[in-house]
Amino acid sequence: MMNSLIHFSDLAHTILNQETRYQANKKIIQDIFKNPSVAFKDTIQFRLTVIDSYYSTQMSKRLYGIEDIANELVKYSDAVLKLEIDNFLQNPTKGIIKELFHKTYGFDKDGKNAKKAISLLSKYFYFLSECKFPIYDTLGKVSYKLLKDNKYITSKALTDDNYFELMITLNQTSTIKDFEKLDNLLWLLGKIKEGSFSILMDKSKYETIVKQVDFSKAVKSQEKDKAIRRYIQYNYKKSNSFSPMEKEFLEFAFTLNELQ
Repeated sequence: MMNSLIHFSDLAHTILNQETRYQANKKIIQDIFKNPSVAFKDTIQFRLTVIDSYYSTQMSKRLYGIEDIANELVKYSDAVLKLEIDNFLQNPTKGIIKELFHKTYGFDKDGKNAKKAISLLSKYFYFLSECKFPIYDTLGKVSYKLLKDNKYITSKALTDDNYFELMITLNQTSTIKDFEKLDNLLWLLGKIKEGSFSILMDKSKYETIVKQVDFSKAVKSQEKDKAIRRYIQYNYKKSNSFSPMEKEFLEFAFTLNELQ
C-alpha cells in the first residue's frame, strides 16, 4: 500500500474541510488574518482572543495573558514573524519564535504562576503562515503516541522540549510535507480517541447519531464522550451517517492499539 500516513493525512484533510464545524471555525480565524482594519496591536489581540475561544487554549482565564502576548507580538510585523517562522522550521532550537515560546504570560488572581503560551502561539503562527506551521497541543501529543508503531515515528519520546523538532521531522520523513495535513491527521485521530465528534459534523448528523447512544451509565462529560466513541466504534461500518472515506479513516483510527 502507498505511504499510509500520506494517505490518511489526505483523508483527514478532505474530511475536515467539508461542511464541518471545524471548517467553519477555521475560515473565521483565517479571515481575521487578512486585511487588518484596526490598529495593529488591537488586531493581534483580536486574533489571539478568537483563536483562544475556538481552540479552548484557556489563555483568557489567565489574567493579562492575551495582553502580554500581544505586547510581545506587536514588536514584530507580520512579515518579520513570517521570516522568523521559516527560520524556526529550519532550526527550532533558536531564534525569535523559540524565545516567544519560552517567555511567560499573565498570572493568576494573586499575581503568581505566570506560564508559557506555546499552544496559543503555535496556533497564531499556524494561521499567520497560512497553515505552514506545526500546531502544539494535547491532541498532537496523544496522536503522536497512537502512531508509535508507524515506521516514520522515532523511538525518541515526545516531550515539550523536542515537540517541534519531532513534528518537523515527521512532516519530512513521512513525506507528507504539509503541516496543515499533518495537523489534520493528528487532530482528527485525537478527537476520535476523545470521543469528541460534534466539531466533525453538522448539527443534524450529530443529533442523528447521539439519539442512538446509550447514555444510561454516563453521567460526566468524559463518560458521555466515551459512550459516543464506543457506539461509533461498533456501528460505523453499517451506519448511513458516515461516508466511505470517513469509514476508512475511522477503521484506521480504531485499529490503533490504544483505541481498542
